[in-house]
Amino acid sequence: MQRLLVLIAWLPLIPLIGITLFGFGCYRLVVEWLLRRKHGTSFKGLVGDIDAMWDIDREVDSGIVNAVAYMEIPSAGVANFSDAAHKIRQIIIERFTVFHQDKGHQVRKFFWKRNQAFGFSYWTEKHDVIVEDYIQMMENESFAENDTVNLSKILNKKMLSADNSAQWEILVSTQPIVDSITGVISCMIVVRFHHSLCDGVTFLRFIGEEITNPEDRSSPQPRKLPIVNKWKKYALTLYEAPFIITSLFLKKLLDNKLKRKTPMAHKYFVSKHVNTNIWNQFRNQVKKEVPNVHYSSIVLTAVSATLNNYFKAIKQTPSVLEVALPTIMKPQNKKLTFENTFSLLLQDLPMKCEINDRNDFFEALRAINKTYHSHRHSSQLLILYGIMKILPDVLPTFALRYLSRQFPVTMGVSLLGDIPPKFQFGPFALEKYSFWPPSFGTVGISLTMQSYGGQLQLGLTADRNIFQSSQEGQALLEDLVRQIERLQQLIC
Repeated sequence: MQRLLVLIAWLPLIPLIGITLFGFGCYRLVVEWLLRRKHGTSFKGLVGDIDAMWDIDREVDSGIVNAVAYMEIPSAGVANFSDAAHKIRQIIIERFTVFHQDKGHQVRKFFWKRNQAFGFSYWTEKHDVIVEDYIQMMENESFAENDTVNLSKILNKKMLSADNSAQWEILVSTQPIVDSITGVISCMIVVRFHHSLCDGVTFLRFIGEEITNPEDRSSPQPRKLPIVNKWKKYALTLYEAPFIITSLFLKKLLDNKLKRKTPMAHKYFVSKHVNTNIWNQFRNQVKKEVPNVHYSSIVLTAVSATLNNYFKAIKQTPSVLEVALPTIMKPQNKKLTFENTFSLLLQDLPMKCEINDRNDFFEALRAINKTYHSHRHSSQLLILYGIMKILPDVLPTFALRYLSRQFPVTMGVSLLGDIPPKFQFGPFALEKYSFWPPSFGTVGISLTMQSYGGQLQLGLTADRNIFQSSQEGQALLEDLVRQIERLQQLIC
C-alpha cells in the first residue's frame, strides 16, 4: 500500500522531472557539439553512465584506485636489487607495449585522457602514446615492510600524470622491502588507475590475461547471474522505484564516529596480510551449517562483531551501520572490455551484535544472510544501477555530485573472493597485494578483502578526520582478524 501511495504522489512530478531532464539533455548535446568542434577527431565523447560518477569531485575524491603489490626477488641480494627492479619495469613495459600494439584499437579507452569543461567530463584520444611514460621508477622513496602509512601520504598528494587526466600508471620502487620474518627481499609495485577506466575485477582480469607470463594466462569462466523473468522484473522495478528512491532521499545516516562529516582528500591507508587457513576453515564450516549462506554474509557477520567492539570501546551505540557492497550486474564476456558493471547493494548492518557462543553466531549470521538475499533479489539493486547508468548520460557534474551525496552509506565493503594462482612476471612472482578504492558520496571508511597466494589480504581506507591516526585503522583490521579466529573456534 505504501508503494502505491508513493507512486500516486509521484505522478504529478513526472512531467516536471521529464522537462528538467530534457533541458539538461539539450544542454549536454550543445556541450558535446562545442567540444567536438574544438578537439576534432581527438574528441571521443562525453564521459557517461557509471564512469562519470567517479569523476565528479576531483578536489576531494580523486577517483583513483591504489594497489600495492610485492614482487619477490629470487636469489637476489640487496646489492643487485636495483637491476632486478629495473628488469621488472622493463618486463611490464614490454607486456603493455605488446598489448597496445595488438589490442589497443579494441580498448582505446585505456589510453584516453579525461578532461572537464562546461560542467561535464569528456574523453580525448592521445595519439602519440608512449608506454614508458605510464610505468616509472619511484625514486628517492624508502619504505619499511608493509609501510602503507608513509606510502599513503605520498599517494594522497600524487595525482595521475597529465594533470590527473591519464587513466593509469605503475610505479616501481627502487628500495628493497625485506620481510622481517623470512628475510625474503621484495620489490614494491604501486598500481594506480582511475575508476572511470573500469572496476577492480576487470583490471585484475586484464593483468591476469594480458600482462602475466603467457604460459600462466587463462580466461575466467563467464559468471552466470540468476535467471529472472526480465519483463516481470522491469515492471516491478518501475512500480517500486518512486518508493525506493524516496526512501533513500529521506533516510538520514545515524550519527557515529565513522560517519563522513566533511569529505577530505587525504586518507589513511592500512593493510593486513594473514594466512588463509583459519579463514578457509571458518568459511567451509559455516557453509556446512548454512548451505545457502553467501560469502558476503560471512564477512559482514565478522565485521559486525568487530565494529560492535569498536563502538563499545569509544562509548557509542549506533543500532546499525549503513554498508554498501559493490555487486556485479553483468556477466563477464569472453572478450575483455574496460567498463564499470557494478551497482550498490545497500544494507543496514546490526551493531549491537554480541556473539558469545555458536547459537549467537548462527543467529546473527542467518539474520544478516536473510537481509542480504532480500536486498540482492529486490528492485533496489536494479534501481540504483539504472540511476548510475542513465542519469550521468544527462546530468552535469554539479547535479551528479549532489546525487552522490544522497546515498545513505557510512561504510563500503569490497570483496573480491578467491583470486587465481599467483601472477608471474618473468622470474618474478607477485607474492601479496592490497588495494584501496576511492571514496564515493557519503562513504567515509572502506574495507577490502580477498584471498591470494595463500594469504587473506585486508585493506582499509578512511578519511583523516575519522581516525586520529593510522594506528586506529590498523587496530580495527587487527581486531577483525582476531574476531575471525575467535568465531572459527566457537563453531568448530
